[in-house]
Amino acid sequence: MYTYQLKTRKLKEYKIELGLKFSAMYFYKDKLYIIGGYTYNDYSKTPSANTYSISIDEFETTKPNRIKTLGSNSIKIN
Repeated sequence: MYTYQLKTRKLKEYKIELGLKFSAMYFYKDKLYIIGGYTYNDYSKTPSANTYSISIDEFETTKPNRIKTLGSNSIKIN
């Protein structure tokens, strides 16, 4: 999971180990919802009926895995 701060140009990476591929992500009322997808192993793929929610506030208190400040190039923010 990545967050990007427009004013500081900081890209932060967070590890979220759900083991899902091809899931959908939605944002509603200050929460991210991760829905469906598939779990894989060596021999099969299984559809997931699970729904996960992550409050946006969690990103303020969770330590990022990596942080990168992107160059200024042609982006201007007032």
